[in-house]
Formats: sequence, structure tokens, C-alpha cells
Amino acid sequence: MLLHISFPYKSTILICGILPFFISFFPGPALSGTLSLSKIDNLDSRFQDFSADFYKTVTIQKKKSNTPILHQLSRLDRTVRQLEKNQQPVEAIGLITYNLALIRDNIETPSTFYFIKLLLERNEIESATNLFHSIQLDSNRVIISNAHYEFAKYHLKRKEWKDTLKHLDGIVADLVADDAHYALLMKGVSLQNLKKHREAINVYKRIPNTSKYYAHATLNSAVAYIRQDWWTDAHIAINEILQKSRNTVPQEMANRLFVVLGYSLMRKEYYRNARDAFRSVNLNSQYANQALLGLTLTAANQNDYIGALNAANILKERAGDDLPTEESYLLIPYIYHKLDQQITASAGFDEAIDHYTRRIQELEALLGTSNNLGEKAGIIANNNMLRIDDYVLDFSKQYPQSFLDNFIVLSDFERHINNKGIRGRFERLTSDYQATLDEIIRELVKQRISYLSSYTDQSRYGLARVYDNSSPE
Repeated sequence: MLLHISFPYKSTILICGILPFFISFFPGPALSGTLSLSKIDNLDSRFQDFSADFYKTVTIQKKKSNTPILHQLSRLDRTVRQLEKNQQPVEAIGLITYNLALIRDNIETPSTFYFIKLLLERNEIESATNLFHSIQLDSNRVIISNAHYEFAKYHLKRKEWKDTLKHLDGIVADLVADDAHYALLMKGVSLQNLKKHREAINVYKRIPNTSKYYAHATLNSAVAYIRQDWWTDAHIAINEILQKSRNTVPQEMANRLFVVLGYSLMRKEYYRNARDAFRSVNLNSQYANQALLGLTLTAANQNDYIGALNAANILKERAGDDLPTEESYLLIPYIYHKLDQQITASAGFDEAIDHYTRRIQELEALLGTSNNLGEKAGIIANNNMLRIDDYVLDFSKQYPQSFLDNFIVLSDFERHINNKGIRGRFERLTSDYQATLDEIIRELVKQRISYLSSYTDQSRYGLARVYDNSSPE
């Protein structure tokens, strides 16, 4: 219970991290019926097999058309970069795979890491592994370590924590400063996700305060402290970076830190300090709605119902489609109830019930459609989000980013497929990806309905309490 109130209002706001950098310290409600990650792993393996065979057919076609093999690595590098700049990734990867022998002959050059990075970003794992094996056979330790670093990033995106750690083992000293610090950050994140919080804290301590990843490490350290129930250490860590290094912390990172600090302080009932933290978040921040909800809750806990009402109204007027905005519909009538404005409270609970009922009906209508919801969804790739109609669904908390990356890459293959056998495999794989995306969307929609149903029940209970209080003795 986040509020000391007379009816069982319970916030479902999830203060979740943005992986791979941030770790969530407020556990959300248990998720039932979540799509098995083994199914996504199987699709990923099928994608890799398809990609390898697709580029083999590209190589065969180039040979049949007497496409010349390049003899200068610098020319290959320039050409691939130009293709990438022209948004021709399939052509770029095809050129790399066609000239693997040239790259192997020049394996100890900086271009090699660029090619491996590009191959891994497109999940062309067979060619990337081919080059990696050549590096392990013919290169010095520093070059091998840099190759491990690229593979660690690849596995991190797949939430494959043990594989990430395996590639990071013993390589940090061989990397340039920025890469070394990011490697430590990846190691800490992987350890935290394996529930090894104390080990993660020691890793984060190795990132210096001059690093651009220092703020990320501080935030994740604070979460690790909280998981160990070391709340004071967590608050000190966040306050220290906000006070001593504020000028070097990006604004959105500072906003994120203030939100985490605010909710942490609130849970320990330091309401005044929590309120100050929430007030420090910019209104144009992506974390503004979470901060406004925090302001509402802390003010209510201080019995400052006017302040709570102001924050809740601002949140509601922002008309977002996230959970904090949805909660404002429930909080506003609760606050009017505490202000003893029972008529307004009653009207507010009625509005909340109508609002949640309408939203649930919209979502249930989506679930009832026979169409593939994946075809209606827009992928917000940079934020690992899905948009469908007026709803944005957070994909990242439960599923690896690589699934959406593969889905995007698949769409690039289509116009390049001339082989009938490859075409059939492509269509089956694409169909299975679309079906799985549909399944994921339906699961996320059901979770949103579950939250809204909880809000509806609480609104009805609040309305009943208003009627009870207004009844004559």
C-alpha cells in the first residue's frame, strides 16, 4: 500500500529501467501467461539459419554474374559504409560475406571490428563467428578482447546474461577507456539480472566518475543497494552524483535519477524529501508522468490534498496513454473524498469507472479482432515499444530487443529474394514472427486490461465508500 487511506487503493505504477543500462527496483505484479522465451529463442535460431543461407545464395549469385571480388580492404570498408549511409543494409552485409576471404587476410585491422559489429547488428551470426574464429587463431590478445566485446554487446541485447559475462571475462584491461567502462556496465547489468547484486556493486565501483557511464553505474548501484535493503547507501549514491556531478549528468539521466530517488524515499516514508526529488523532474521529460504521480502520492501522504489534487489534475490533463495517467482518474476522486467534497468525489469516481470501462472495451475489441495485431502495430525501435491504435505497449520489460530487431531485418530481405526455396522459408519464418508478435501484443493488452480492471474495482469501492459516508446515521 503506497497510501495510508481508508479504501484499498493500490498503485500499479512500475518504475522500470531501460535495459540494457537500467535495472528496475520496484517489482511489478506477477505476469501470468507470458509467452515462453524459449519460443523467441527458437525463432532467433531459425532466423540465423535463414540469414546464413540467404547470404550464401547472394554469394552464389555474385559469382555467377562474375561480380569482382575486392582486393583492397580500404575499398571494401568505404563501399560498405556508403551502402549503410544509403540505407542499403542487405547489400552491405552481402558485400561483406562475399569478401570474407579478404577480411580474413587483413584480420588485424580496425575495419574488422566494424564488419563484425555490422554483422552482429543484423544477426548474421555465422559470418560474424567465422571472422571471430579467424581472429582467435591469428591475432593478438588486444584484438581478441575487442572481438569478445562486440559479441558481449550482441548477447546483452538478447538478455543472455551468462553468455555476456563469458565474453567479458578478462577483457576490460585490453579495451580503450570508453569501451572498458561500457564493458564494466554490461558486466554489472548481467550480474544484477542473475541476482548477484553485491558482485555487481563491486563492478560498478570500477567505473570512474569521469566516465560517461558513471551515472548509469550509480543508478544501478543504488538499485543493487536497495535490493540488499541498504536504502541509506542508495540515497547517498544518488544524491552524491546529483549534487557533485550534476553539470556532467545528461538532463534525462538526472530526471531518471530524481524519479528513482523519489520513489525510494517515498517507500521509506520520507515524504518531504521524496516530494523535493519529484519536483526536480522537468515537465517535458519522458519521466514527467511518473514524477507527477509521485508528487500526488507524497502530497496525499502529507495530508496536503490541495497539492495532491493540483499534481493529479496536471497529470490527467497531459492525456497520456501510460499507467500514471490512468491512475490519475482514480486518485482525483479519492482526494476530493478526503477533502470532504463528496458530490465531486462521487462524480469523479463515476467518470473513472466510465473511463476505465471504455478503455477496457477498446482493448477487448482489439483482442476480439481476427486480424493479426502485429500487422497493425508500429514498432518504436529506439524505445523498444509497440504502438497499436492509441496505445503504446512496453515490450522491453519481458522480451529481448533482438526479437523486434529481427522482425525489422526480415522486412529488408523480401525484395532481394529470387530463390524459390529461400522464398518459401522466408514466408514461413515471417509468418511465424508475425504470429508470435501477435501473441506478444495480445499478452501485453491483457496485462493492460488487468491493470484497468483493478482501477475499475477500486473506483467502484471508492464510490461505495462515498455513499456510505453520505448516508444518514
